[in-house]
Amino acid sequence: MSLVSLSTGYRPLGPLASRRAMQLGGVTTEAVIWTQVAGCSVDAPNDLRKTAASGWGTGGGCSTRSILSGAGYVEWTAKAPQGTARMCGLSKHQGYGFGTTDYAIDTGGGGDPFILYWIENGSYGSLGTFATNDVFRVAVSVAGVVTYLKNSTPLRTSAITATWPLFVNAAHNTIGGIVGAATISGLLGSSGY
Repeated sequence: MSLVSLSTGYRPLGPLASRRAMQLGGVTTEAVIWTQVAGCSVDAPNDLRKTAASGWGTGGGCSTRSILSGAGYVEWTAKAPQGTARMCGLSKHQGYGFGTTDYAIDTGGGGDPFILYWIENGSYGSLGTFATNDVFRVAVSVAGVVTYLKNSTPLRTSAITATWPLFVNAAHNTIGGIVGAATISGLLGSSGY
């Protein structure tokens, strides 16, 4: 068992099995538990890997938990292979197509295998470049401001204010693409899925 200072408001943590949860003042950070999975496999620890034929709308999944209100985020790693288009972010809408996620980071693919994009309901723009094993975060503030980060560096702030609840939604275009080690953090409850 790992102990974290009780004076900071943390509580002792037991064995961190598949959910790896940590609580602080009602905020929980835990591994995404994937549901509504189609055209993908869920590999250890909680990677979502595209197994169906390439194409938007043929593979993805969403989280069983959602951010009910306040600040929170989804974080994930761009695991190999490079050049696979996949997106993951926070959403009020579930789906596997391009533009079905309200706020997502997309790793490009095909002719632009190293370009990173922001996606908001089908609108998109460049966030620069990325490399395998970069860590991405789509974060929402208490005021509903959404920020896109790569390796803890802010890249963009959305002009569209988020409303809650928000769950994790992932969509894959390219076979073999992996949304790796996804975590969700915030005041969490059931996503309804």
